[in-house]
Formats: sequence, C-alpha cells, structure tokens
Amino acid sequence: MPGVHTPVDKHCGQPATVSVQARRYDRGVTAASHSRLVVAAAIVDDLDRPAQLLAARRSAPKSLAGQWEFAGGKVEEGEDDLDALRRELDEELGVSVELGDRIPGPAGGDWPILHGHAMRIWFARITDGTPEPLADHDALRWLPLENPFDVPWLEPDLPVVHAVRAIGRGNEFSD
Repeated sequence: MPGVHTPVDKHCGQPATVSVQARRYDRGVTAASHSRLVVAAAIVDDLDRPAQLLAARRSAPKSLAGQWEFAGGKVEEGEDDLDALRRELDEELGVSVELGDRIPGPAGGDWPILHGHAMRIWFARITDGTPEPLADHDALRWLPLENPFDVPWLEPDLPVVHAVRAIGRGNEFSD
C-alpha cells in the first residue's frame, strides 16, 4: 500500500507534509519488555470510509486537564498490548471495539509522547456500547476527519492526529 502525503492544516503550525502508511500487526509485545508503553485507539465511525474521529478531553492531571487525546492508557506488567488496549477502552469509555490497522510512528515504530513514554496506536471502530467519559476524561467529541483540529490536542498527539487524517483521506485502514 503506498504512503499518503497530505498538506498540514495551517492552524496547527505542523510541518508542511505528513507521510504515513497504515500497517496490519499481529499480537504485540508485553509490558515486561516495554515498561513505558502506552496504547491508544483512533476510534473512527467506519474503518473503510471514516468520516468522524472520537476525541477525549482530559480531566486529570491538572497540567493536562482540558486538552484532548486519543483514548487508551498504560500497558500493565506482563500484559499484551492489544489486551491492554481493549481493557483501557472498556474502563475509560465503556466500549468494545474492532481493531483495524496500527498507525506506525516515526521510522515505523511507536510515537514519542509525554514523560518519556511511547504510544502504540491502532484504528478502531466501536462494536458494543455507547462511549461515555468514565475515567480520566470529562467529555468526548466526534470530530470531522477532514478537520479534527477544532479542539486543543495534547501536543505529542498532534503528529498522530495528522497521520490519522492523512490515512483516513486515503481510506487505507484495512487490507
């Protein structure tokens, strides 16, 4: 599948282009080998023809409150990354999901985020439940994939938002 190039929204001040490619991954590694690993989901309305992206507003800690992010969380010791993602989405939003492709970070790896953590993120579609801000968030919002920048994203999540938008425009979520 070819890479996707898209101009970046003027309002965000990010680099002029983003080149990304969605890839399918099998089961990942456990937290024992990645103790600072965070997993997250770019929840979209449809894996084949996405139009909306779900964002979650942080309620804590105080330094992050009011900023928006992808739902997810830390992988626990000995936990598989995909199991951790499903657990986190159930705890934070009360939903079950179908996972799509992983969104590879710089050089095909994980995305660097706050406090030296690395984020591994997949596209996902809700299969059961209605998303609610149950833990760590006080609001959820569906954003148009054409312009998901109407909320103040956490700075480390912005490159991922650009990648999600670029891949979504190419409808390259699944094999």
